[in-house]
Amino acid sequence: MTHRLIGCGLTVAVIAGTVSGCGGRESPGLGATVDGGTIVIAAPAEAETLLPPTIISLAAKQVVDQIFDHLAQAPADLNTVGSDGYLPQAADSWEWSPDSSAITFRLNPNAAFHDGVPVRAADVAFSYELTSDPVVASVVRSNFPAIDSITTPDSLSVRVRFANRSPERFFQLVSNLWILPRHLLVSVDRKQIRTAAFARTPVGSGPFRFVRWDARSIIELAANTAYHRGRPHLDRVIFAYSSDVPTASNRVAAGEADLVEIIRAETVGPLQGNPSIRFAAYGNYTNGYLLYNLRDPTSRSRPHPILGDHAMRLALSMALDRYGAVRSVYDTLAYPAYGPFVRALWTSDTTITSFPYDTAAAARMLDSSGWKDTNGDGIRDRGGRTLHLRLAFPAPSTTRRRLAIIFQDQWKRAGVDVSIEELDPVVFAANLEAGKFDVAVQASGYDPSPSTISQNWSARDQNFRSNPAQYDNPHLDSLMEQVRLISDRARAKAIYREIYQGIVNDIPAAFLFEPRQIAAMHERIKTPPLRPDYWWANMAEWNIPASERIDRDKAGLPPGK
Repeated sequence: MTHRLIGCGLTVAVIAGTVSGCGGRESPGLGATVDGGTIVIAAPAEAETLLPPTIISLAAKQVVDQIFDHLAQAPADLNTVGSDGYLPQAADSWEWSPDSSAITFRLNPNAAFHDGVPVRAADVAFSYELTSDPVVASVVRSNFPAIDSITTPDSLSVRVRFANRSPERFFQLVSNLWILPRHLLVSVDRKQIRTAAFARTPVGSGPFRFVRWDARSIIELAANTAYHRGRPHLDRVIFAYSSDVPTASNRVAAGEADLVEIIRAETVGPLQGNPSIRFAAYGNYTNGYLLYNLRDPTSRSRPHPILGDHAMRLALSMALDRYGAVRSVYDTLAYPAYGPFVRALWTSDTTITSFPYDTAAAARMLDSSGWKDTNGDGIRDRGGRTLHLRLAFPAPSTTRRRLAIIFQDQWKRAGVDVSIEELDPVVFAANLEAGKFDVAVQASGYDPSPSTISQNWSARDQNFRSNPAQYDNPHLDSLMEQVRLISDRARAKAIYREIYQGIVNDIPAAFLFEPRQIAAMHERIKTPPLRPDYWWANMAEWNIPASERIDRDKAGLPPGK
């Protein structure tokens, strides 16, 4: 049965690919651009750090992508093969060697960090060296292409020699490398770099400069008026942090903020009642899942005493009506997820087979594993140990809270005692990174390349920061390495299908949903179409017409350059 959102035909509008008739309108385009204005983004989760190689969340990436440049930016069509269509950022141009084994980037001579120091080739080489350093343990380290060397023929030239001719090597390099200021970071102890002052007061070379960070409140950025690509149109961008998505949405509905990146069934009402709000649908590269910790939280050298057993993970997963829960929580604002991929990827395959919802079979499997209710209290036990698990999720997510409650109830009916841990997002992320969890309601953002599956599901990078369950399948790891080198799409897609099916079969996670992304924003904010990879990617182009500005738009640039 299809459920509709009360009071608004938004369900039909989303399915049709438009967002109209709900008190809001689609983006009217950029219109006439005049510099000035402030946008306040109501964000339900706070960045954990602003040092790019150490970020682990999209909340942090939204901010650092405004402060730091890449060498180049992916085009609107999100091409990941070759370098055609890429837009210059720190680099003005690039030239491949005749045998395509190397590429030389030419930097813009006017590019400069926000402290006035010019961006030079040594900064680019340093940025790669730091980001790929295993001591730094960046989650994007495994996403880099195989590189033989990076040299600097002169101060404005960076020559990258690749170890192979993988079709996505250009994308993998430029999308994972932020340009960092060597003069500010070269002397920092890399073992302590996560706690360095730079991580909270960053200096980049991007379109916006850092102004301030009031913990658990706001991060403020200001236009870099000396930006070598031309100053961004907005004067200020403020990320204002809320406790959850409904609170963030209410702030937009009340006029306290200008944009919330995602709406949910329970947040539509107040927004659609405000005639100044428009809705903008955009593509999605995110999916959500229940992540099972395969290692003992008290000692990562041992398997998890319950979840280390594949049969237990299968029984626990079959006891859950995953897709029924997703329908209940998201209404029509999410698709079911079939595996470790999203529909937007060209390798997507919704014919992947998974375990069924079968409570009787789950009970038989738990019985056969020796987990039985021996004392009649409704909870299974074995050898004097109660079948107990902790289910964690980040506190701002009301949807994940609702999913957790549903799964807790379904598991209780199967004889599993589950305690829910609603954690501060920073604590949640830290616990995942340290392996201090049993099960987590997790969501991951992907980029347009299917090769980044290795970031979350490969054991190649032994620090396991982006693979906190420590899932390890050597055969699939080998396939992930092989497929990077294959140009034939049909052959590559077949290998990706084997990878996807293998991960689903191993059950390091029970895949749940792909959210349908709809942002709500004040109508005075003029934007190009929001990108499906990162909705904030072209924020430097956003503007507020002078005739439509409100009081906070008139504040002008904050102190600084």
